[in-house]
Amino acid sequence: MKNIIIGISLLLLSGCAIKPKYIVSVDSIGKIHKKTKYFLLSGLKDIPTSNLEFQEYSKYIDKALKNRGFVKSDFENADVAIFLRYGISEPQNYTKLYSVPIYGKTSILPRNTYYTARYSIKGYQNKIREYILFTRYYELNAIDLKFYKKTKKNQYIWKMIVTSTGASGELRTIFPVLIAASKRYIGINTGKKVKIKLY
Repeated sequence: MKNIIIGISLLLLSGCAIKPKYIVSVDSIGKIHKKTKYFLLSGLKDIPTSNLEFQEYSKYIDKALKNRGFVKSDFENADVAIFLRYGISEPQNYTKLYSVPIYGKTSILPRNTYYTARYSIKGYQNKIREYILFTRYYELNAIDLKFYKKTKKNQYIWKMIVTSTGASGELRTIFPVLIAASKRYIGINTGKKVKIKLY
């Protein structure tokens, strides 16, 4: 029993030092509305809804919208059109300067008939680490579809952009993470950019 308690304590202590694997920024703006019947469209030039990649990402969007109370509909019966955009930046090269401690013998302490060497930090050595980061994102823009049908003008109801910067340049891997972090903010006004840490 004692070993179990010690093990749990160590896990709790180590958990405090765990760094977030992903940091996702969500910026959503909109107004109060009751329009929930939606039709999903591509907001990317030359990427139709029939595109295989778009279809894969749209499944995540459909599930997230459903969890937020939206109902998928056809173009004729929907009251809101939602445009999905997504992408990933070109690789950005960065350089980080950091210091590592140098350990060595700093003193000799007498111990009865013999001497014991004492070791501690003697100084620091500067090192350089080079790394590459990508910015991954998706964006949703919702317009009043009925208003558009009458006037042929876009009247935005809400907008949301979700971004994350990291070492992975594989959007298919990161996209579910972006959805998981941001789905509860779909269709609302965050008031500011919100940062979500995922472990």
